[in-house]
Amino acid sequence: RDDIRDRLGEIRVPTLVIHGEQDVPVPLERGAEIAAGIPRARLETVSGGHQSNVDRPAETSKLIGEFLDSLSSGDARH
Repeated sequence: RDDIRDRLGEIRVPTLVIHGEQDVPVPLERGAEIAAGIPRARLETVSGGHQSNVDRPAETSKLIGEFLDSLSSGDARH
C-alpha cells in the first residue's frame, strides 16, 4: 500500500535483494526494480516462490553468507 520506490536511492548501505523466481504475489520485475533503485544493490534470485527463506532455506542462507563474506573481504559484487 505504501509506495516508497522514490526513496530507495536514499539507502546508503550494502544491500542484497533476494527474490523468488516464481514469486506470483510480487513478480521478479519488482525485485529488479527495487535493486535498481538502491545504489550498488545486488539482486539474487532463488528458485521457488514467494518465501525463499521458507521454500529454499539452504539456497537463501548461502546467498546471504556469500554477500556478508564479500563485505568483510572488501569484494562486494554490487
